[in-house]
Amino acid sequence: AGVLNDSMSEGAAARAKFTDYAWIGSITRDFRVCFAWRGTGILNWDDLAKRKESVFGAAGAVSSSANNIAMLRNLLNVNLKTIHGYPGNTEMFLAVERGELDGSCVTWSSLPDHWVKNNTISVLTRLSPSTQPGVPESVKFVGDLVTTQEQKDILDVLLASGELGRPFITSPKVPADRLQALRAAFDASMTDTAFLADAEKQKLPIDPVGGVEAEKIVTRLYSFPAALVEKAKNAVK
Repeated sequence: AGVLNDSMSEGAAARAKFTDYAWIGSITRDFRVCFAWRGTGILNWDDLAKRKESVFGAAGAVSSSANNIAMLRNLLNVNLKTIHGYPGNTEMFLAVERGELDGSCVTWSSLPDHWVKNNTISVLTRLSPSTQPGVPESVKFVGDLVTTQEQKDILDVLLASGELGRPFITSPKVPADRLQALRAAFDASMTDTAFLADAEKQKLPIDPVGGVEAEKIVTRLYSFPAALVEKAKNAVK
């Protein structure tokens, strides 16, 4: 998602334009949430919004987590301090348990199972209009928390690439019949009994995006007006 957003925002200066590639599909969408450790007293979005300051962690200054946190700070006026530099989610989650961090924004599938089962975290908002099993129905989509159309449009730009997750692409020079065969094979894999059983065993989410849909999402990404894209860039600084 980050690479796609960078390419879209850099315009003619971008090293790659992803509408030029052939899209096969994606196994799952990048379903992300923002959460807080319940021991902080942050039990829902309103609690977060009222706090004088909350400390959230990110793996790096340009990571998805950092961008999500900046988005909440700049578009929803939530007073969030970001601590960067965690090597990965494992270290960041340990920091949350130690009380060094109040929470973060991450993929739903990356959250420790025992956190969810034991209700030790509060899911504050979804960063996708869709939802996933296990996410409380009361958790609102971030787009329902903003108040102006401009904010909604900026969120649209920032979150659209998340629908692609980690996609499979190929060279635009691949002949049409071969691309169709690749897409058909990908689609068949997404419904294969053995594949689904293995994914369930490993607790890996399967929420596929077919090649045609992926292509439409990418085309839409590059259709946003330049002025709106610039505002979206500023919203994650």
